[in-house]
Amino acid sequence: MRGELGRRRGVWRTLGLSVAWLLVASGAGLALLHAVPGLQLVHRLATLAAVFIPFGVLLWGAALLLFLAAGRGWGKLLAFVAVPGLVLAVLWARPYWPAGIGEDGPTGPDAGGGGGVVGTVMTFNARCDSAWADELQESILARQPDLVVVQGGSARLRDSVDVGLAEAYPHREFVYEMWGLPSCGTVVLSQLPLGDVPPRSSAQPVVGVDLGFGPVTLVPVDVPGPHDGLGPWREAIDGVGAAVDGAAVDGARPDVPVLVAGDFNAVREHGPLRRLLGRFGLESAAEQAGAGWVPTYPADTWYPPVLAIDHVLVGPGLEAVGVETVRIGGYAHLALVVEVRAR
Repeated sequence: MRGELGRRRGVWRTLGLSVAWLLVASGAGLALLHAVPGLQLVHRLATLAAVFIPFGVLLWGAALLLFLAAGRGWGKLLAFVAVPGLVLAVLWARPYWPAGIGEDGPTGPDAGGGGGVVGTVMTFNARCDSAWADELQESILARQPDLVVVQGGSARLRDSVDVGLAEAYPHREFVYEMWGLPSCGTVVLSQLPLGDVPPRSSAQPVVGVDLGFGPVTLVPVDVPGPHDGLGPWREAIDGVGAAVDGAAVDGARPDVPVLVAGDFNAVREHGPLRRLLGRFGLESAAEQAGAGWVPTYPADTWYPPVLAIDHVLVGPGLEAVGVETVRIGGYAHLALVVEVRAR
């Protein structure tokens, strides 16, 4: 009897250690993709795998616990194999910590310094689906954001918006067609008049807006997914950078702050997005406002959203002071609502 019990324990220990080593290998692969972002562009699968880099904390943590639980005697020292990876993963996940965990940050319109008028921006990807157009209108009217950026707006959805939101949002512009699907595109709705922005050196469109505290250059984003091709995905994000960089050239006013909003189809660990954040002084609104991890996709599944691919980025001169997500009908994306003000 004892021999049988011992064999069973041995099997479970072996299984536990095997799983632990598998988790270590997976965590190491994600760490390599983070440390050497160029590897993400070697193959589409590597790019898609990179979306799970933030979950490296869970992989290394689970491996550590399994080594401790399944190891016998000196075998428990195998847990030290997972410690460096866990430490790195925790440090890399620091931007996802909400305010109050390890650092301070503004969490609402009255937090931090600067004061002044607060403007509200909503960005949402409808993915060319108009099934819940009424719910979208209700959500917009309930929150009354100053500016709304809707990606994937089908012709039917745009017609619905023109009728239902004409009074609240008299100023609107159909900015550009969706990549590979010209019947859809990005729609910008504003309570205040939209300004003229001089032509830029990039194909990425820009729109002059007013959030109540002064002029802002809006860069509305709808990036194709890496599954549609790494080239178009990377070029679209680089195009966003070119448009932001154009704020100081081509006759545009360099003193006007830049706001970037939309669906990047990229998490902040993806190399192209990291490069965008690093080169142009842009900051994630969620990180700046102390909101922590703000996943927005997928929102139409039985499990909660796990990927933060919709972003609002604020440039120098702007400060994000509040961030929330809003579920609208059965859409696959959550709407992202951000409160910003002038620094």
